[in-house]
Amino acid sequence: MFRFITISIYVICSLALVVSVTGCSRSRLPDIQNPNSALIIGSRWKVERYELNGVADSLPVLQQAVFDFRENGQLIYTHESPAYKDLFNYSFLNDSLLRFRKDAPVSLVDYFIEVIRVTDTDFEFRVTDSYSSEKEHYSTRRL
Repeated sequence: MFRFITISIYVICSLALVVSVTGCSRSRLPDIQNPNSALIIGSRWKVERYELNGVADSLPVLQQAVFDFRENGQLIYTHESPAYKDLFNYSFLNDSLLRFRKDAPVSLVDYFIEVIRVTDTDFEFRVTDSYSSEKEHYSTRRL
């Protein structure tokens, strides 16, 4: 009986270790099958041009807005004048579509980034959300 309990504890501890090492990682390291993720993740992108519903708006450019796609699955949006910072969690749905949400217990709005073009230096994308019909178009350059 004692040996059975000892073996059971060993098996449970081993399984817990395997799950904690492999299954609980929140890392969003680039996917080998998704070349866009390798270019986007781990980079900071400064807004150089912005349009809202097809109309140019220079405010995000003047505010020096930056999108920071962290390897841990966090997207940090910041700008200066006035100083502002917002945190989201993001994930790739496929090679040209990302979903991001507010880092909150209950997020009512899903945001989507549609990749238009991405290179080593430039990232052009469209942002939409599940709440409104607005379409934001960003042209950014890697910092």
